[in-house]
This record gives sequence, C-alpha cells and structure tokens, in this order.
Amino acid sequence: PTSAPIDLRSLLELARRYRTTHLWVGPNSGVAPLQREIEALQQKYDLFPVWRETKIPGRDAPLTSLYARRIDEDTKKSAYNPIVIAFTEYSSWNFCKLPLNSAAFFEAVKEIEEGLAEQSVQLTASPAGTGMKFFRNRNVDRKHLLAKPTMDITSLPFIESAKPLVWDRKPSRDELDGDMHLHCYDRNGSHARAAMTEQFGVGDPVHRVGGDFVRSEPGIWRVLLGGEYPHQLNPKFPLPTWDNPGWLATPVVRNCVQAGLTVQVQASWSWPKGSYQPILRTTTEDLIRLRTDASTPLVGQAWKSIFNDFIGCLRRNRPDMYATIVSSARAAFWSKAYTLSRDLGIYPIAAEIDAWYYLSRD
Repeated sequence: PTSAPIDLRSLLELARRYRTTHLWVGPNSGVAPLQREIEALQQKYDLFPVWRETKIPGRDAPLTSLYARRIDEDTKKSAYNPIVIAFTEYSSWNFCKLPLNSAAFFEAVKEIEEGLAEQSVQLTASPAGTGMKFFRNRNVDRKHLLAKPTMDITSLPFIESAKPLVWDRKPSRDELDGDMHLHCYDRNGSHARAAMTEQFGVGDPVHRVGGDFVRSEPGIWRVLLGGEYPHQLNPKFPLPTWDNPGWLATPVVRNCVQAGLTVQVQASWSWPKGSYQPILRTTTEDLIRLRTDASTPLVGQAWKSIFNDFIGCLRRNRPDMYATIVSSARAAFWSKAYTLSRDLGIYPIAAEIDAWYYLSRD
C-alpha cells in the first residue's frame, strides 16, 4: 500500500521488482491511466487494456484492467511474465466491492486461486476471462470443441432464437376474491443444468429445407406450428413460443411438441448425429462443485459469476451454444409449470426469466 499517488509506469515497475503477477488497485488510489499514458508505455511493454464502456459524452472510458508484459530491449519481444492490473472500482468481480485492506478480500482471492489451480488456471481481472481459461484448461486435449465453425455462424439467426420467458396476464375476479398472497418460485441454476445436459455442435451445421424435426439435434428451426393448443391452458398459461417466433432453438421446439402442437419444418440449421457432444458438462460440473464447496457466500457468488460471464462470452464467440443454453433453460422452466397447470389446474399469473408468480389464499 502507498499513500502517495503513483503513475502507471511506476506501478508496472513495482510489480516487476517484486515479481507480482496481480495488482489490485482500489478507488482513490490516484492511478487512473488514460489512453495517452498507455500509448507512451508501449515501447517498453506489450499492453492489452480493457476499457469500460461509457455513454457520457466527452468523458474518457475508465480502465477496468490492464495486461502487461515487459519487452526485452535486445530482442524487442515480450520476455517476462505477464502482470495483471485490476482496477477494483470498475471490476465485475463481486469481491472487489470489499475494502482492499480487508482480510475478507484476500481470503476470497486466495480461495478462488486455489480452486483455479486445480486446472492450472491463473485468476484474471474478470470472471469472463477466468471462465474462458478454465474451460480451455479443463479441455486441453479437446480444444477443437469450442473452436468456431469454419463458416460464419454469427450471420445466422441463433441469437434471435434465444429469448427468456417474460409473460403476464390479468388475474380473473375469482382469483382476486378474498385475501390473496403472491408467491414467487425461483428456478435457480437453470442455465447450469442446461450446460450440463444439452448437446452442442462440433464443426459446421447442416442447412436443410423442409424435412422433419429431430429432437436430438442441436440447432435452430424455422417452423409452422399448427394443431389445437389445449384449451384449458389458454389464456391462463403462456404458449411455448413468443409472438411471431421465426427461428426456434431445439429445446423450444420440443416444448411445442410436448404441448400437442404440430410442427412443420420449413428450414433448419442443425448438427446431425455424430457431430454433437455434451461439450460443457465436465466444466460446469467442476464449477458447480467449487461453488458448492465455497467457504463463504461471497466466494460462491464469484464461482457463479465465472460460469455466467463465460456463458455470456459464448453469445459473441459461439452464438449457437449460447442459444442452446438460454433456450434450454427457458424450455425446462416452461415445462415444469406446464405439467403443474395441466395436471393440477394451478396457473401462474406471470413469469420473469426463471421465476413463476402465483396467487393463492395460503
């Protein structure tokens, strides 16, 4: 710790002198590097800054983290161990909300580092980066599984096929008669369950026009839905899809079949048998175990952030995997309540991503 302001150059030299791999810089430290200061250091350091987006006109985006390697003066190449500088004021790590001089901060960092060491992973300045490294090291012999397909799948409508369930209806007079209580049932861990149970494509998807829906194939389907939706669930229960759905991921189409709708496939992008695997199963199981074994809720939440932010990264890198996880979580969420409504006549009044809301006199 230092009471005097310190510039970025001095901070990097300090880390190098003490062979430090991570520096956590707290608020009011006097270190707030701007773009020009980083550019001035690029002759001596190989730098990778991560800026936080800002929507305030004329205001410089704050620096959330900086990855630095000292450049050897003779070879002009990066020749030293990397230094990670994390600015806690803007960090997405939950433990960075603690005072830097608190025992809880360092205990949390130590416990997370020990858990990551099982897969030879170093803590990074963000949960997302840590999650990506954890997956790669956990699957060091199967790196091809997370590789992008050779075709540009970001141009395909995977993201539009992945929507969480948000729905509500106006309660009837009978439902509002008397003293009523609002109950919320939260389905925690739905995305983790989806990551463990679903299959994900390896390589390029196959495009088909027409054909049959294959419930085991991960992918997206443009379908026409028909048949009579069960009358007793309408309008007291949401349809498996949303208005004008267009493309649907495999788990949501399964819900349509479950609800008794007919499915006519117009087109599809999917991975046929032999080209999909449960890619995320072991990684997710490991992260769930680490979260379950965490000594404090703070550390448990950090492991949850590693998983959630890693899944968020898939939206950009592997939109097909992201769509499968979001759609599978939605499908399992819908299916549970659908069965309850069909068999027991208990209907919700609203749904919000992974929470159902019910009215009851109890």
